[in-house]
Amino acid sequence: MFGGRVAAVCSVACGILLTACGARAQQPAAYTVTVENGMFGPPVEETVYRDGSRAVIDLSTPATADAKATHMRSLYDLTAHTDVSWDLVDSSGGCGRGNFSGDWGDPFTSLVDLSTAKMTGTETVNGFAAKVYVANVDSATAKLWIDAKTGLAVKIDVTQAGQTKTISEVKKFTVGAPAAVFVLPAVCTVLAGPPPPTQQEKDIAAETKSKVGDFIDAVTTADTGTATACSVQVRVMQAESMKPITSGFKLSANAIDDAKLAQGDTSPGANIPVSMGANGVARIDNPPAHFNLMEDFGNAGGGGGMIRRWCAGPVETLLLVVKDPQNLGKGVDLLWDKNGKYK
Repeated sequence: MFGGRVAAVCSVACGILLTACGARAQQPAAYTVTVENGMFGPPVEETVYRDGSRAVIDLSTPATADAKATHMRSLYDLTAHTDVSWDLVDSSGGCGRGNFSGDWGDPFTSLVDLSTAKMTGTETVNGFAAKVYVANVDSATAKLWIDAKTGLAVKIDVTQAGQTKTISEVKKFTVGAPAAVFVLPAVCTVLAGPPPPTQQEKDIAAETKSKVGDFIDAVTTADTGTATACSVQVRVMQAESMKPITSGFKLSANAIDDAKLAQGDTSPGANIPVSMGANGVARIDNPPAHFNLMEDFGNAGGGGGMIRRWCAGPVETLLLVVKDPQNLGKGVDLLWDKNGKYK
């Protein structure tokens, strides 16, 4: 069985280079990219297929004296954040299923932050008209060739201690992706079903004395609900007993700019009015897609976290679940009441 993201270690841009590139305004919704990935030793051929909310990553290695050739495929549901992986050469191991968060290996997103890079000119690489950038990354120097049309990093060289290595080079790019690669083989569909709950989902269920799925983490979720906007009522609750905490705290909020957030900047913006109602229930009218919520329990401590707005209707309930209201250092969780239990 294959666990989780088989292709994660070979995403098109190396993990040491982190942060998002801003030059991807023309990224197509469907594409096929074939990359020679040399970050982790001998080059590995990687092909990334994407069609909207679906993506596939193929990894191929040639046969050697010590090992057989391999061809692994991973199918990602970018909305549900689930993945299925299998071996196209040997299906005896069945299929691996898992969950993922953050970057799944999109070749358009894991690039060096070009805001700190210097453009040195233009060149044509493998048929791509590219802008050339140089950036310092820790003790290394990265040289990137960025396709002027799509923002794709078509080649990345890293120089460290006087040695230069090509860690990623795009060999082929086409708009569109063949439908056949998104079809699960029979060995995967026989036992198809929902993925097992994550440890975080189990912990949330235990903390709220509820079923898995009744509440979702308001900080890490990528689920936005079905509505484009809503107002939010905030209830403060004692963990496990889920008894309301109606006094002894203050709440405040401020907006987060989505354009800055895309560049990794979560600095607070304008204040958002928080009105307190009966029984300690607060209300925030029409917050932005991302906002900070801060709590102050006086001598017991305080804190805050970035909220990802979840709207399935005109008014949603956000729970501030406190493990110990006399000591906030023991933990606080921010959860959306997905099933409306406390609406």
